[in-house]
Amino acid sequence: MNFLSQFIIDSVQSEYVSNALLDWKRSNMAGSLTPPYDFDDLLEIMKQLRTPVSGCAWDLEQSFESIAPYTIEEAYEVADAIERGDMADLSDELGDLLLQVVFHAQIAQDEKHFTIADVTQAICEKMIRRHQHVFGVADQRSAAAQTSAWEDIKAAERAETKEEDASALDGVAQALPDLLRSEKLKKREIGRTECRERV
Repeated sequence: MNFLSQFIIDSVQSEYVSNALLDWKRSNMAGSLTPPYDFDDLLEIMKQLRTPVSGCAWDLEQSFESIAPYTIEEAYEVADAIERGDMADLSDELGDLLLQVVFHAQIAQDEKHFTIADVTQAICEKMIRRHQHVFGVADQRSAAAQTSAWEDIKAAERAETKEEDASALDGVAQALPDLLRSEKLKKREIGRTECRERV
């Protein structure tokens, strides 16, 4: 047998073995996911979709920027389901929006920025910090008083990382639709005015 023939045979065998190993890996991955599914399963699905070679080519190509429009679209679809009062659709749309959060977090983990654990840690800390009337020593408040306190706490958080007289634009997303952005800026300026008056 000449060298070329042996090389072809070895290549075919190598490809066969590689494909067999890949099929085995995929079957084991699928077998590890059994209903009923939970949040950990969703994390595992996204991890597998983003795994080189055995994952999904489309998912592997995505970036924060490429999926950002889908994230916005899913948020609007959640709002639409709420407006229509369609609870079955709302459940489905919330799942789609949750997938976007997990997708962004997996990209971040792949690029060594942060993990989904960092995301949940940060939001838990924030919710506890902003609800001291529930988790801390502050007195119970009415909904209106809590809204005002929430804005005060957010302003204090911004002040820790920004200049003392930070712009009213700080923390207001540029990507918000014009009407929502205008309303948020108006509320922000009212809060800043009330704060200056209290001082």
